[in-house]
Amino acid sequence: MLGLSLPESEVFNTNDFQLRVPPGFSSRIQRNSPNDPLLLQVLPRKEEENDSLFSAIDPLGESIFTKTAGLIQKYQGRALVQITDNCAIHCRYCFRRHSQTRHALSSEDWQQICEEISKDQSISEIILSGGDPLTLGNKRLAQIIKDIDRIPQIRRLRIHTRIPIVLPERIDASFLSTLQASSKLVVLVVHCNHSNEIDSSVESACKELINSGVRLLNQSVLLASINDSPEVLCQLSDDLFGVGIQPYYLHLPDKVLGTGHFNVTEDRALKIYEKMLARLPGYLLPKLVKEIPGRQSKSPIY
Repeated sequence: MLGLSLPESEVFNTNDFQLRVPPGFSSRIQRNSPNDPLLLQVLPRKEEENDSLFSAIDPLGESIFTKTAGLIQKYQGRALVQITDNCAIHCRYCFRRHSQTRHALSSEDWQQICEEISKDQSISEIILSGGDPLTLGNKRLAQIIKDIDRIPQIRRLRIHTRIPIVLPERIDASFLSTLQASSKLVVLVVHCNHSNEIDSSVESACKELINSGVRLLNQSVLLASINDSPEVLCQLSDDLFGVGIQPYYLHLPDKVLGTGHFNVTEDRALKIYEKMLARLPGYLLPKLVKEIPGRQSKSPIY
């Protein structure tokens, strides 16, 4: 599907986290370029099964913050709902790659989550995560958002999704109408790691979302051999802002089993970030952070 000729020793197949790449994203990968930064994000490699650096299956310690099926209450004032395990693309560095079971929450589970959230007046923001919430159909998403609209203390609906970047044609009129109809402030946090992921179709999807009143933020992961240079990251921030997306977070890779080859050390990350500080205006500079298992906030590392 990717149109690449790689030595057999470079690639391996894994049944529990198979290769999955939408055609549009695939079309942005430079052919016959084994080191293409988009390809390296999605290509299964033997390093995954020979990882000597990372060993965690639940690298963020989310299990201790799970209140009921799909509901994670880790951050004060916010509730994260893992609404589905499905994704449109399988990023090899995914921190939930070992917890995916390819299903969405049942209606019963979702109603229990709404009841739990309704009882907690301290929660003002719901985060829909996954997987990717936008892999659900428009009818199901519309019902979920209507249910959230009925919870009076909720002020913001945040959706974490990679789809506007990897499958921008999914941002259709029906979905946009659902967002426009919400009484809450809607924020989409997208995930883009390299400027090569942004093309005219992504720009068009972002424009439609912005015209629908949606705020767009981006979080990236600092990945070895993909974006671990100040030049690449500064270009990314500039290009994101050019299509209406605010740079938000730059994460150190989570220490999940099978992803050690993506690791960038904290010392190296700081050197890269200091160069970004010297080159970017403040509004284009994402926050450099890492997750520490069990901690109830992201940890700044600058």
